[in-house]
Amino acid sequence: MKILNKLSFKFKLISIILIVNIVISSLTMMLLHNKIKKTIIQKIGLRTNTIVNIISTSAKIEDIYLLFSNDKKQITQYLERYSKEILNEPEIEYVAFYGKNEEALSLVGSLPDKKFNFESDDINNLNNSTYNVSKDIFSEEGNIIGHIMVGFSIQNIDSALKENANISFKLLIFSFLIISLIIYVVLTYFLKPLQLLYQASTNVVNKNFDCYVPVSSNDEIGKISEQFNIMVKELKSFYSGLEKKVKAATSELHVSNKELQEQTIKLMKINLQLKEMDEKKSEFVSVVAHDLRTPLTSILGFAETIMKTELKLTEEQKSKYLIIIQQESRRLGRLISDFLDLSKIEEGRIHLKFKKVNFNELVERTVETFRINNNKNINFVIETDSNIAEINLDPDRISQVLQNILSNAMKYSPSNSAINILLKQYYNFVKISVSDFGMGIPNEEKEKVFQKFYRIDNDISRKERGSGLGLTISKAIIELHCGRIWVEDNIPNGSVFIFTLPIRNFDEYKI
Repeated sequence: MKILNKLSFKFKLISIILIVNIVISSLTMMLLHNKIKKTIIQKIGLRTNTIVNIISTSAKIEDIYLLFSNDKKQITQYLERYSKEILNEPEIEYVAFYGKNEEALSLVGSLPDKKFNFESDDINNLNNSTYNVSKDIFSEEGNIIGHIMVGFSIQNIDSALKENANISFKLLIFSFLIISLIIYVVLTYFLKPLQLLYQASTNVVNKNFDCYVPVSSNDEIGKISEQFNIMVKELKSFYSGLEKKVKAATSELHVSNKELQEQTIKLMKINLQLKEMDEKKSEFVSVVAHDLRTPLTSILGFAETIMKTELKLTEEQKSKYLIIIQQESRRLGRLISDFLDLSKIEEGRIHLKFKKVNFNELVERTVETFRINNNKNINFVIETDSNIAEINLDPDRISQVLQNILSNAMKYSPSNSAINILLKQYYNFVKISVSDFGMGIPNEEKEKVFQKFYRIDNDISRKERGSGLGLTISKAIIELHCGRIWVEDNIPNGSVFIFTLPIRNFDEYKI
């Protein structure tokens, strides 16, 4: 029903008329076809019966039956010879002659059944490919002296009926096309005024009132067109006055709306900032609480164990527990320091204290601390350009970046391996790379490692948990120095963390 509603009135009207036309034409052609079929069958039946009557009443046949009635062989020869002459007719399939006692005398042609049938086939109800016609043969005195059965091919009947059906179908198609064309032309002509009305009404909807429908007749459509033109004229006058009033009111509202929109935008920005701050606060508190709980639990647990005198701990055991407490306290201090740095970075309160620094010495001092605390026998190799200029930077923060990168490299490097530190100066920046031979970082995680609280999920990261903030803080510090930091693959295995620092003068400032 929805599809019908979308169709045009012209299309629906033409479709209905064509459907009625098809039904009437089909019924007419069907009746005509049946009538022609009946006439053809009657004519063929009359012709075949006439042929058999002529054969059965032929004097030649009578003479053959009477002269050779006592010589079956002789009569068969003459009848077969005569039957072959009859079979020259293309529509005759076979000719069968029988004696008066129904004995077969001559069977020539394609006879489907040798048994004589006293009744001819019903031409209106044929089931076989042959139409059989039977007749009695009479003498001059009127006595039955024999029988004849002639088979006619129904191929001619089928051909005539098929030709009739073909002609009927072509006539149906031709009449359908002609009538369709006539209907289309007539409806297009009579529906043109309605189409003009529709176009004019569309223009009115689009507020174009300079559209009038030509009145070409005095019928119902002409009167509707005339009234439509009057309505358009009145609407144009009304809309013109209304538009002036609306413009005046709109001008006043526009000023108020503009002020309201500005205030709304300001409020939305403030709400968004408050929401982001609240989300960051909730996230920060949640992570801080989670990460601080582990070292605090260890410190409290081992401290309570040492305080229990009933356990009678040895000095060696107490010393071991105190070392663990010391390690967890340092870990706790690092976590707190990372959280404070992250908070300052996110709130824009971090101070950078720039001064001229010998970058080679800064790197060497930082690496030396890792050489001292080296329990995996890792070889730290530094390669540097000899002419690296002094750089304006915050030495404490850059040292913090190096410590974060070296700490990660040492954590993921196998024992007895090497960590290579390369310093190279270019035209206007210095490039620092730290290469390890650990398990490496998958491509899909190279960007994620700089995200807040992100940790690679593997055995080492689960064993040696950190805050997940070291690289995030490092990235922020490098960017505050107007540099870049990224990670690449170290061929054949491992990772290379690279960062750059520009060679330029900076004043001490707050970001």
